[in-house]
Amino acid sequence: MQRYAQKELVRDLVRCITDDICNKIVAGTIPKEWDGHELRCLLAEKFEDAAQGTEIQRHPNCGRARDYRNTVLVNNL
Repeated sequence: MQRYAQKELVRDLVRCITDDICNKIVAGTIPKEWDGHELRCLLAEKFEDAAQGTEIQRHPNCGRARDYRNTVLVNNL
């Protein structure tokens, strides 16, 4: 994947999740008393949900998943 396409994918994913949560804040579906603790957990869950369909998540013992974890570890990502 080209670098510009990587950056665009990351921006689109983050923007989609951010817009969804911000819209829920504006609509009043997220409680006013929620602070950084709850909002961080909600963000983490939304990103986790976004990753569920990936081959790495569906097949955590496949070669691609092992290569991914190794690259994250070696490159301190």
